[in-house]
Amino acid sequence: MTLTARTNTQDEDSDLQDLLQEEEEDKGTTSAGTDAPTSTRRSTNDGQNKTVDKRPVKYSDYYNNFNKSSSSSDCSVLLRIPELICFYFTYFLLRNPFLGKIAVLSLLAFLVSALLNLSTSSSQSIGVIKYDFSSIQSQYDFDIGKVDHWCIKGGDNCACPDPLSPVSRPHRAWIKAVERHKEMMEDVPDPDVVFLGQSLVEVLNGRINGSDKSSVEYFGKVKNYFESHFGGTGQGVDSDVKAIAMGLTGDSTSNVLWRLLHGELPDDFDPPIWWLVLGMEDLGRYGCSEEITVMGVLRIVEEIKTKRPNAKIVVNSLLPMIKMRMSAADNEKEFVDAERDHGKGPHPRGQKKGHGGKDALRNTQKHDNGPKHIRRMLKDQKDGAGDDDGGGFNGHISGENAVSIAKIKEEKKKEKLVKKYEKEVQKDKFNPQLKDVKTFKKKGRHFENRIPMWSAVHEINKELHKFCKRTPHVTFFDTTSIFTTEGSGGGKILLTDMISPRGHPTVKGFKAWMDVMQKQVGEWKKKMEHAEEMHKGDPSSWTMGNWSYYNNRDDDAINFYPTDEHDHEE
Repeated sequence: MTLTARTNTQDEDSDLQDLLQEEEEDKGTTSAGTDAPTSTRRSTNDGQNKTVDKRPVKYSDYYNNFNKSSSSSDCSVLLRIPELICFYFTYFLLRNPFLGKIAVLSLLAFLVSALLNLSTSSSQSIGVIKYDFSSIQSQYDFDIGKVDHWCIKGGDNCACPDPLSPVSRPHRAWIKAVERHKEMMEDVPDPDVVFLGQSLVEVLNGRINGSDKSSVEYFGKVKNYFESHFGGTGQGVDSDVKAIAMGLTGDSTSNVLWRLLHGELPDDFDPPIWWLVLGMEDLGRYGCSEEITVMGVLRIVEEIKTKRPNAKIVVNSLLPMIKMRMSAADNEKEFVDAERDHGKGPHPRGQKKGHGGKDALRNTQKHDNGPKHIRRMLKDQKDGAGDDDGGGFNGHISGENAVSIAKIKEEKKKEKLVKKYEKEVQKDKFNPQLKDVKTFKKKGRHFENRIPMWSAVHEINKELHKFCKRTPHVTFFDTTSIFTTEGSGGGKILLTDMISPRGHPTVKGFKAWMDVMQKQVGEWKKKMEHAEEMHKGDPSSWTMGNWSYYNNRDDDAINFYPTDEHDHEE
């Protein structure tokens, strides 16, 4: 008991001495007027004294203590960098409340948008045809109800028309162009071949939507090449071949079907060869699915077969492309991506951006159709037009001016779309790889037209080839190897000095294409003339366009370039 009491008394005396020492140190620090850090020594239960630091705790102290206790390796330092960034970012937001609110709201908006995209995103198959075209023998064998999906993006929400129903386009220029085709047939009643199709065929005449654009270098050169190859002058690659081109920019296969039913397939017009260049607009402009595109092309084939059973029908393959076309364009500006000869961007060599040039398709005549023009029109209406009572301007616009204003607004809208299209053209890559994929992701509300078009083109060409292979007097003409080359790692590379990513051939590409077409038509013409000589004894049963006298089964999938995989498919 005495020893225990003595020990307790010693502990109390030691604690009292420590307290007195702390008070003396505090007084000394205050009187010195310094900010020196204070520390105390306390005895622990094991009799050892421990120094206690009473300075305010700061983040730098914490960081220094951590570095002292942790290893000095570079890895540990790098791990602390994100923590420092978060600390200083939080410090900045606390010092700037307004910017902090903006940052928080922006972060929340980003998270909500990301969640919406994740919730609405889905995968869409492409390059897949489920419809069975093997049973097609006539125009009555098509069943539109069995189509898997209507649009290339999936679903049925697109501008794609019904491929089995003939549809006209209610535009004055379009109607005039159709009438001009009838005049062409009267001027050249006995051509060796008729090219029937859409925008690419119309460019052969140096025209766009019925308007003559041959003064523009791009269209003028293509027209000159066509006339030298198919004008019956003996120029070009092979023999004297006469042809006419009946195509209109922006036509779908349903528009071409209407044209055939309304004057472009008259009874007294019977050329031996019909060369079809179809499907590019349906797929690239209107967003039709692979099945709808194939159905539209075959509907045209069946129509010509029915009316001209002895004619030879050539189905040109869809030209390679990897991007959608400009849906709003019905003029020469759609071909701005094909005016280059060097394969990079829309501006030819030696021509600076925005400085025009002979073949700068965008340098068209400017019209005074801006907002100032609209305001001036309204002012003239206000100053010169009054109501029936002579009370001056009544707040209404006359019908003529209202139509003019609506037209101007529509033109301004098109101009914005054209500018957007030209910006996209500027991003075109040089000789991109053609990727054949089977699915692509639709990115919710922000889904853009970044559809892998080559997969669809490739599958459509394979299906058309299968049809031609089993159908008499119908030949598939594969042009893929004109505009592509084999890649180092397999697959194909698009030659952008020959064709644009949207399937618009350059002048060089058009010439190469016409070279092989004229050569093939010339060979067929010689064989037909030889067959005519062989059947002189029975002229009543022979016509120049009767291909039943000539076995053309070996002409299927004609290809003048390196062997394409279409030739190996049965």
